Amino acid sequence: MNGEVPKEASSRKKIATPLPKAKLAVVCLIMFADYYGVLLILPFLPFMVSDFFPKLDRTEIGQKAGFLGSAYYIGCLIGSFMWGWLADIIGRRPAFLCSVSGIIVSFALFGFSKSFEWAISARVLWGMLDGITGLSKTYISEICDETNQARGFALIATMGGTGRLFGSLTGGFLARPASKY
Repeated sequence: MNGEVPKEASSRKKIATPLPKAKLAVVCLIMFADYYGVLLILPFLPFMVSDFFPKLDRTEIGQKAGFLGSAYYIGCLIGSFMWGWLADIIGRRPAFLCSVSGIIVSFALFGFSKSFEWAISARVLWGMLDGITGLSKTYISEICDETNQARGFALIATMGGTGRLFGSLTGGFLARPASKY
């Protein structure tokens, strides 16, 4: 044996099992909504900062908007390990529900923020409570087998990308609607 696979074994293909459509649809919808919400707000962050600091120079507004936008990702960095640990303890579904609930609350806190500090805190909290991506990938690896796992991962990646696209697009249309329309 020189490490080659016999021709008979390599010519046999495993038949792909069907994807668990209902479970996958829920995960895809959650991935879409998560990325949609994260990128929905980015186009109007400079306007929000400008409302918080009306006397700031444009350069400083851009810098503060960058801080505000990146605060979410700092929260993700802090919270991502927590979600893996929590999902192992309480299970995937309860962790999903906790994460989605936390995202909704922190999204509302951000939307009602009255100061820059409040907005930064809400964005960090939002990132910390957003464990959806890691939980989704773990869940897909558990509900799919080796014959359909690639398709499952491709679907959630597609939905995440679609959410990012439409979130940014919608946010661009909704930034300062009173002055645009």
